Amino acid sequence: VSRLGIANPLPPKEYLTTDTLKIISVSYIYPLKRVDLILEAIAQIDNFKIEWHHIGAYYENHTQKLKEKAAELLHNKSNVTVEWLGNCSIPQVYAHYQGNHFDLFISASSSEGIPVSMMECMSFGIPVLSTDVGGVKEIVDHDINGIIVDANPTAQDIANEIKAYFALSQEQKTSMRHSAYYKWRNFYNAETNFQKFLDIALNEKEHKAKEI
Repeated sequence: VSRLGIANPLPPKEYLTTDTLKIISVSYIYPLKRVDLILEAIAQIDNFKIEWHHIGAYYENHTQKLKEKAAELLHNKSNVTVEWLGNCSIPQVYAHYQGNHFDLFISASSSEGIPVSMMECMSFGIPVLSTDVGGVKEIVDHDINGIIVDANPTAQDIANEIKAYFALSQEQKTSMRHSAYYKWRNFYNAETNFQKFLDIALNEKEHKAKEI
């Protein structure tokens, strides 16, 4: 296997737990990504503050419907705030990670490969909560650098995992953050992965030349 990866020269940032859980999700807004399921899960949480940022739009009608649903579900919930950031370039995504303290990345997608968005957030030391779809288990190790839920969870299932993560000790959260960063550095760092692939390709070419 020759893995892909993403480049991130920025060092991981250390954060301490606050009374607000800051969540980030990055995906297009359309049915396959089930961003509405994240919204429904967050809407079920009352006992602590949540700040949710979503990067990505896509079809305008899907985006507008989701915003209307958020207004309906969250209108009387003073503990939840949402920021819709729309489509962003990679430098803008990185700048947003660097300029904020995010506790948890969430994906409720019904289909994935090995998501680049997870490589990116882990390169900033952010644990992942994700559905068990596609190749997610190759990058997310349950209870080590993130949390895996059923491929077709209910909103309550996701809400329960968010609550469980919030209840972890500072030491446990820091361990997850470090594990997320090391998973990226050891397996999904483009700088080292591309060089390894190049070395393999050059060695194979040299071997075939000798056979000829």
